[in-house]
Amino acid sequence: MSITALSACRGDDRPAAPAPPKFVVADVILSVSNMSARKMHVSLRAGQGAHRLGTVPAHAARSFSLPSDLGPVRDLAFQASDRSRSIRSSSFQFTPGQRILWTFDDKGSGAVVSR
Repeated sequence: MSITALSACRGDDRPAAPAPPKFVVADVILSVSNMSARKMHVSLRAGQGAHRLGTVPAHAARSFSLPSDLGPVRDLAFQASDRSRSIRSSSFQFTPGQRILWTFDDKGSGAVVSR
């Protein structure tokens, strides 16, 4: 019995703390309209880093939430790429509650509009 009592008192059997959940900033919506003939993989450039948002099919649009792990960076740019090319938007800033729309086609970076 004393062996069982000693085993039950050990402190190293505690489960590891779960990782904190990754949240998104839901009040800023990023919409990407791909008017090119190819599906494109879209990222959000923030300083030297990039945050993958997802894939937008050819001639389609998709919306994303702003990733919460951006930190205090406010100057952002979209980047769309496939195996043969990369398109980058002009830099933009955001404020809470905005919808940011980027439209591009096969000819170039298109325009970023804030609403």
